[in-house]
Amino acid sequence: RVYLEDFLPNLQHSAAVAIADVNNFKSINDKYGHQIGDIALKAVSGGRYVDAAAKTKEVFSWERKKADKLFLAVHGNTQNGQTARNDWETLLGGNSQWQIETIQSAEPDGYGTYRWSYDMVSYQSVARALKRIQSEGYGQIVCGGFSAGCDMLLRTVLFTPARCDRLILQSPWIPIMQDDAVRVIDAVGKKEIALSIFCGSEDADCLPMAEQLYTLAAKNGLNVRFDIQKGIRHQFPDGPSALTDLLRGM
Repeated sequence: RVYLEDFLPNLQHSAAVAIADVNNFKSINDKYGHQIGDIALKAVSGGRYVDAAAKTKEVFSWERKKADKLFLAVHGNTQNGQTARNDWETLLGGNSQWQIETIQSAEPDGYGTYRWSYDMVSYQSVARALKRIQSEGYGQIVCGGFSAGCDMLLRTVLFTPARCDRLILQSPWIPIMQDDAVRVIDAVGKKEIALSIFCGSEDADCLPMAEQLYTLAAKNGLNVRFDIQKGIRHQFPDGPSALTDLLRGM
């Protein structure tokens, strides 16, 4: 229930909860026990995930330069590129100076949704996307991430030469800060990237991470701002906010 409460506010399409009744599966539980039954179910679902992952590729929406400024939107887990576009495009308010593009993970996370892994592989989709548009002559490049997308952006800044003018992190789920906080701050500072952090006051998991990132960034003299969104959980704000003002003022 907690998962659905966090997931549904960001859903951009209709959804349903399905409960499957596997034919005759009770006989397996009765004969071999529930522990063996669970192993069997995991084996089947795991095999299907591997098959789906083998057929899935990252999707970068960019084709050519269409505006003076570029905004790269990175989705969170259990989302997709279109979710990211819808969220950020709404907040930008149709500003024609900005070209919004998205990068979608190659890791399936459900029907039509994708996820990021916190390793040395998953973030490379974001790194390739940012590298591709680096030399296209944009007057400004801003990257916006939601949840796990924020972690992928920080990994890209830390582990690759890629840079942007500003990072906007909404509801940042950033486990990279557990082991590499000092190096992340150092990389953001050396690349002179402005940092804007937004997190809901009711986002119990991400708020401590957001506060840690802000505290370290401010202590080291980075160009950083931090806004706590009152009454917001792990989600995009659905009305006027400091994030909206920032985006429309760029």
